[in-house]
Amino acid sequence: IYSKEFILRKEIRSNGSSRLFLNNTPVQLNDIKNLSFKLANYHSQDENIVLRDEESHIDFYDDFIFFNGLIEKYQQQKSELFDEYSKLRKLIRNQEESLNRKDYLEYQLAEITKVNPKEGELTEINDKLQIIENHEEILENSQELSELTNGSDEAVYSKLRRVVKLLEDMGRFNPELLTYLEELNSSIITINELGNVISDFSSGISYNAIETENIRKRSVELRNLEKKYGTIDEILEKKERIEEELSLIDNYDIVIDKQKFKIEGLEIEIGKTANQITNIRKSHLSQFCLNLVESLKNMGISEAGFDVEISNELTNNNEPKARIENKSYKLFEKGIDNVTFLSAMNKGEGLKKLSEFASGGELSRILLSLKGNKITDDESPVLILDEIDTGISGRVSQLVGQQMRRISQKTQIIAITHSPQIAASGDTNYIVRKEIREDRTVSEIQKLDDNNKIIEIAKLISGTETTQNSLQSAKELIISSYN
Repeated sequence: IYSKEFILRKEIRSNGSSRLFLNNTPVQLNDIKNLSFKLANYHSQDENIVLRDEESHIDFYDDFIFFNGLIEKYQQQKSELFDEYSKLRKLIRNQEESLNRKDYLEYQLAEITKVNPKEGELTEINDKLQIIENHEEILENSQELSELTNGSDEAVYSKLRRVVKLLEDMGRFNPELLTYLEELNSSIITINELGNVISDFSSGISYNAIETENIRKRSVELRNLEKKYGTIDEILEKKERIEEELSLIDNYDIVIDKQKFKIEGLEIEIGKTANQITNIRKSHLSQFCLNLVESLKNMGISEAGFDVEISNELTNNNEPKARIENKSYKLFEKGIDNVTFLSAMNKGEGLKKLSEFASGGELSRILLSLKGNKITDDESPVLILDEIDTGISGRVSQLVGQQMRRISQKTQIIAITHSPQIAASGDTNYIVRKEIREDRTVSEIQKLDDNNKIIEIAKLISGTETTQNSLQSAKELIISSYN
């Protein structure tokens, strides 16, 4: 959904189910979650603690920089590189496993090669053995068939020819008899062909004890092979697989070297991308720190110092890495850089890590400075600040409120606060109340006009009841916030 205006609507049915709509288009909850990151940047009190974690600094810093797709390109290259490393590890594992079973594979191949089975061979052997084992019966039957078909004057062939001759003579007296001549002549041809086939078949049958024994031995060899490896077809397939695997074992080093060469190329490419990212980060360092120091001065830390330490880690481990000028660097989620914020809150103090010195109030102001330092454009997200005033005093709260007004010139700010100084800085104010109605807690939000804004800020100053002094103080806070 491409739009500069978004209307989010939720329909709740009587059965408790619901549907979400964005600009009247049905959407899933995940769609709303994904869109929310682009529309609003949320800060809670917990982020003060996150700021003490140095691993989070790179995210805060990168918010200030536009990388023009380089981070996404790097992450895609990193994913591809990790995939290729997985393939390499698998090749190495397979090589080790194959080397361990090479002797066994060679034994199996030698056993199969020695027997050297042929496709359909066992069927052919079985047919031969059946003929050899029954050769006497076959020869005897063949002899009898030959005699019956065409072996004498009493054979079928001779008698049929006599029948044909007689029918031809009888046909002179009864032409209907001649209609049988065609079928009789066809039968004579068939009987003659049958006799020839039987003669050829029987003439090829002989019994040789040595040859028969050799055929029987060959049958036993093939059957023994089948018991170990399956049918002849399966044995031939297995032989082909073993030959391929043994060939791969002999060439594993070449395959692995090719994979390593491919990985090295990818490491050089990711190194180029990572180096570009590093250079962009370093080019923004000075302006980033100037902005932070200026922002902190506006919030009462006049002698603040701030720096960003960008470092890398060399690695010689057998792991994915970036190669830059013959050096190997450890890969992180967004490049090869470790980003650490260093700061000093007082004059004369050296720069230290935030985790070593910063108080809750100082962290709140640093965090607001970081939020205000985000790169912005015409579609900047809303900045939501949940109790940014935690840990800071009244005077500092006023400075923080004024700084929020400056940031709001380029970014919409929604602040949740109990500080009268910050509340006084708002252009538009709302109050949120909770009430119990009919044994249920109900929350409501009300927009304040100018008069009610003064009253509610006065309550933050003096408590539940307002006084003339608190009302006057509220008015003065509102006026001073605009100066």
